[in-house]
Amino acid sequence: MEVVKPDRLAVIETLPSDVQDYCLIDWKTCAAILGAKDIEHARQTVVSGGVPLVHVSERRKLPRWGALRKFIESRERLP
Repeated sequence: MEVVKPDRLAVIETLPSDVQDYCLIDWKTCAAILGAKDIEHARQTVVSGGVPLVHVSERRKLPRWGALRKFIESRERLP
C-alpha cells in the first residue's frame, strides 16, 4: 500500500531544513496527518494535546509543523 503525502507536506519538504519547522499547517492537512476523518476532531486533539498555535488572525489559529511533529512523536508507543 502506497502512502500519499498531503500536498502541503510535499511543499514543506522542498524548503531548507532550518525553515520547515516554522511552516504553518492548515487543519485539513492536520486531519490527514493524524488519520482523522473529521477536521474538527483533529483540531480538538491538537489543541487538547497542548500544541501551541500561531494566531494568524482574530479567528484563525494554526499549528507550526515542528510543534505538530513533536506532538505526534510524543504519542508514539514502542512495541
